[in-house]
Amino acid sequence: KEKLGLSLNVFIMINISEEQYASISEKIKSMPEVIAFYRISGSFNYLMHTVFTDMNDYYSFYEKIILTNSSISGSASSFVLEQIKETNELPV
Repeated sequence: KEKLGLSLNVFIMINISEEQYASISEKIKSMPEVIAFYRISGSFNYLMHTVFTDMNDYYSFYEKIILTNSSISGSASSFVLEQIKETNELPV
C-alpha cells in the first residue's frame, strides 16, 4: 500500500438501517478506497477499512460517501497511527 502512496489507513464505522443497506452497500463495495467491509456488533453496524494517499483524499471520500448520504445515520473514523502487525496467514 505504501509503495502506491496509500499510507493513510482509516477505519470508518457507520450505521445503516437494514432497509437502506441494499441501496448503499453496492456503492460502498465498488469504491476502490474500501479494501474491506464488515457487518459488526456494537454502537455501529458496519465497518469499512479504507486507504488514502492523504487527509484531503480521505475528506473527499468522507464528503462524497458519508456526509451526503441520508442512508447513513451516524459515523466515526479511526486513523491508524502505527501498523503493528498485518498478515494474510491463517492459524492452521
